[in-house]
Amino acid sequence: MQTISVFADGTILDKDNSSGTSTTLTLTKVGTGYALGGFSSDDVLGLDPWLEVVSDTTVPAPSVEAIRSIAAMNPDPKHNFGTVFAASDSVLYDIDLAANKLVRLSALPMNGLTLAEDVTGTGVYAYQKGGSNIFWTGDHGANWILHTTPPGAGITAFASANPGDDHAGDLFWVACGGQLYRFSFGSNTGTPLSCPIENITALEAEQGGVIVAGADGSIFDVPRSGAASPRTVIPGAIRGMAWNYVSTANGIYDFTHSGPPIDSNGNSAIYVADLSVFGARDDGTIDRFTIFGPSNMVNLSAPSSTATVTQFAFPYQGSLDPNKGIYVLAGSRVFYRQDASTWVSVNQVLSSPPSLNPGTLTLLRGDPTWNAGYVENMKGEVPHGDMYQATSSGSVSAYLDRNVYDNLLIVSLTPHAGAMLDTANGPQYNLYYQKGVGLIRIERMEHGTETVTKLLR
Repeated sequence: MQTISVFADGTILDKDNSSGTSTTLTLTKVGTGYALGGFSSDDVLGLDPWLEVVSDTTVPAPSVEAIRSIAAMNPDPKHNFGTVFAASDSVLYDIDLAANKLVRLSALPMNGLTLAEDVTGTGVYAYQKGGSNIFWTGDHGANWILHTTPPGAGITAFASANPGDDHAGDLFWVACGGQLYRFSFGSNTGTPLSCPIENITALEAEQGGVIVAGADGSIFDVPRSGAASPRTVIPGAIRGMAWNYVSTANGIYDFTHSGPPIDSNGNSAIYVADLSVFGARDDGTIDRFTIFGPSNMVNLSAPSSTATVTQFAFPYQGSLDPNKGIYVLAGSRVFYRQDASTWVSVNQVLSSPPSLNPGTLTLLRGDPTWNAGYVENMKGEVPHGDMYQATSSGSVSAYLDRNVYDNLLIVSLTPHAGAMLDTANGPQYNLYYQKGVGLIRIERMEHGTETVTKLLR
């Protein structure tokens, strides 16, 4: 119960009789009347913290969230199921694999990041392509660790390393144009290493170092010492690299063997999951073959008719079946391979957060009925709005607290969703006004419980 007391010296106190705490209120002259302010969250109406008085109850319609990057996180596959992360321009999502929909996790540490898999299976990277920042999270985006490259060219390629797998503590490798950096435990800015390639476009970590590929088609081994040695030259600019394979506009090459491409169709993104290699053709379809060679190559149908695949993610789900289970990003949409012939789009429809302006409730008017205002219930995933309808009785007498009060005007406030009474989402009120005195009593009813606030004078 709340008690509002007005003292002879002008002090006004709002006391919570349950907790004993009091709030000093302000009284301001407005025209020929007075405005009372300074109420706490447990104000005179006792609105719950998740109820907000707003100027209207319009919530933006659901929209399709555009995804710019995806990556899988696979802890020890013998004991744990994998996760697929998806990033919009500003938000990190988890894909609910059972419901095939996006689930919001947290805001990204900065806009425009590209996700990259952590080969240890303990987290996910998000780096700033064309910039200098690399972030890592091991708790689904609740916290981010920042690494930065020195001033200069922006990031053009990234590769995760396994620091405990004979990589001498290396976490990841980054290329900025022609400059290569190695990041290890305790290094937030990276160790620069020399490489003859002027424009590095792809990296693949290996034991003791990294394989570096460039826009000129050249491929080098760069050990941790930095003494680069050439491997081979592929005809055409290298777009991506995975395992022993690189993708180019001329097709996919096995750079450990000389000769023509194993697939002469233009490919961009390339990805390895377990024993399978996936290559994204320029025509939108996907090539799949084993890491042992292309003799059993299969061409999968295009998941999208309007965009080519730019990223892959394969979460471990009890087994690794090459015919199903892989996720791809085509344009701004994510697709899931349901079986050997079917692509299913991930549900990216999200309810936009409301942008509601603060409003007011009109508690007294000279009319018998009026729309008092709007209250938004922010407790659920989707906000729920009610319009409060006010009904005023004439001059009546009432027996309250063993006293008879004459010349009363009683205003009832009830929440409505459309034309229906909606007491499940908001309280209802009876306000007692006495002629010559003002508001003297507020009765609040919610879920069968009544709370009375007396305004003593």
